[in-house]
Amino acid sequence: MGSAMAIVSKAVFEKLVAQPQVGAVVELDRYKSTHRTLETLGEGGALFLVTVRPPDEQLWLVAVLEQPALGKDGWSAPANTTPIADISAAKSKLVFTSGTGITTK
Repeated sequence: MGSAMAIVSKAVFEKLVAQPQVGAVVELDRYKSTHRTLETLGEGGALFLVTVRPPDEQLWLVAVLEQPALGKDGWSAPANTTPIADISAAKSKLVFTSGTGITTK
C-alpha cells in the first residue's frame, strides 16, 4: 500500500473552512491534483491532507482520504471523518520520498 501526504494551501483551506479549529471535521471527499507523486495511491492507502496555520506555522492534519481513486481531475474517496489535529510535534519525523523533511522559515 502506498500512502501520501499533500499540502493544502492556506488560501484553499480558508475557502473550505470558514472558522477552522482543531477538533472540527472537514468533510472533504476529494483532492484536486493529478500530480505524478500521488500515483502511489493507486496501490491503496490513504491521502493525508495537511496545511500550515499562522501565526506560528502550526502543521495541521486537515483530512484523511482513505483508499482514494484517481479521476480525471484528482483523487476522490468517501468523505473524511478525521478531526483536524495539530501535528506540529511530528514535523521533524516526516520525510518525503525525496529524502527531505519539512523545514520551517
